[in-house]
Amino acid sequence: MNQILSTDDVSNKSYKTKGGPKDIKSIVKFFAIILIIFGIFLVATSSLAMFGGKDTNKKEKNEISSKPRIEVIEKEDGKLTLKIMHDKVIERVEYSWDNDATEVINGGERKYIERTIEIPFGENELNVKVIDIDGTTAEYSNTYTVKGSIKIDIKQSGNNIRIVVKGKNPITKVEYAWDDDELKEFEVEKGEKEQTFEVEVSLGEHSFIVKATDENDEKGEEKLTVVGKKNNSDNPEENTTNETNTTNTTNTTNTTNTTNTSNTTNTTNTTNTTNTTNTPSSTTGTKPTVKLSKGDDAYVITAHDDVALSKIEITTLSDGKVTTMTSDEKDFTYNFPLKEGDDNKIQVVVYNSNGLKSDPIKAKWKK
Repeated sequence: MNQILSTDDVSNKSYKTKGGPKDIKSIVKFFAIILIIFGIFLVATSSLAMFGGKDTNKKEKNEISSKPRIEVIEKEDGKLTLKIMHDKVIERVEYSWDNDATEVINGGERKYIERTIEIPFGENELNVKVIDIDGTTAEYSNTYTVKGSIKIDIKQSGNNIRIVVKGKNPITKVEYAWDDDELKEFEVEKGEKEQTFEVEVSLGEHSFIVKATDENDEKGEEKLTVVGKKNNSDNPEENTTNETNTTNTTNTTNTTNTTNTSNTTNTTNTTNTTNTTNTPSSTTGTKPTVKLSKGDDAYVITAHDDVALSKIEITTLSDGKVTTMTSDEKDFTYNFPLKEGDDNKIQVVVYNSNGLKSDPIKAKWKK
């Protein structure tokens, strides 16, 4: 057989390998494009999160500000201060202890309401509900505890000292003393948990102490410093003026000329002025008035007093539930909602700042 022999040197043969310079540049460009796309994606995601988050926070902030804000501050004297703030007009504030009798504060076109309320003895849950003019509500609930069984509240108005003693149990004994004098005893009403007393403070600064005891021999004590001030009737200049007027009147009686007759007329005018000054006193003795009318699914309660109202009591006669509202205005209007059915008989009594109350008024309407 013929054989063909190759004369090429195998060892010198060159082989063309993959991965030359052009291929490396293509790979680098590919990864660069991937990195650029990834970077753009990261920037877009971050921007969306940032601006979207701002919009969300703004929306949440608006939602929070659109509701009334309720702040409750607990004081050391067994009382709470309710502070209601809003950027809209507050329609009313309702609060109750342990979901019992509901107290209502009329908004009166206000955006800020502050009220101090007393914490009952023991452990009690406070429930507060605020309704604004658009019907938006905010609620608050918390439990508060008052230790002890007797609370003594002392307030001064002019030279008058008013003492209110409240007990978890009926109060059996209340004593008081000025400075370092011996204790004197008030006359208490038997079986009553709340007792009210009034005393006059003499001129100058005095220490005043009140001690109380209940039927379980639990005791309470309150002490403070009060200052008695000088009344206008103690002004010597006014006394001198009065004496002069009296002398003029006497002289008029002893003289009969025309000029002195004119003086007699002046004396009469002085008397008329005094009567005019006393007129407001008789006005403050008038009772407040209240009217009931039917509105859209509600009783319309309208109250008036010539001086100032203090509270409005609405009693649902079917279950005896009492709703109490407070007002320091001369006029008050409130829509008390009707219930479904025939059970809508209510009674309304209004009190003024002098403690006088209106005659009870009753009504019954169907919704």
